[in-house]
Amino acid sequence: MGELVRSPAAELVTGAHARAPGPCLLTVEIRAEAVRVTVWDSSRTVPGSEPRRMGRHTLELVPAACRSFEVCREPMGRRITVTVAPAENPDGDAVGRASR
Repeated sequence: MGELVRSPAAELVTGAHARAPGPCLLTVEIRAEAVRVTVWDSSRTVPGSEPRRMGRHTLELVPAACRSFEVCREPMGRRITVTVAPAENPDGDAVGRASR
């Protein structure tokens, strides 16, 4: 589960650091069926609204690795929330959890 959570979170935080003029905040909520990652930053730009910008990883890679991808503009910036499901072993057990 760690790799799947880290990649979207790393992409979101990297994007916030590169493009937001002020601070950012990362929140990770661990739930039984998924992990919810939220990054708030002070940028008002919505991912994908800069078609000539190089990269575009937030818009292309992160949604592909997640169950859900949501961008909300807020009075002082934007909030991007993704939901990541734990990876499964071929045996059906969630990766990183011991079978009993």
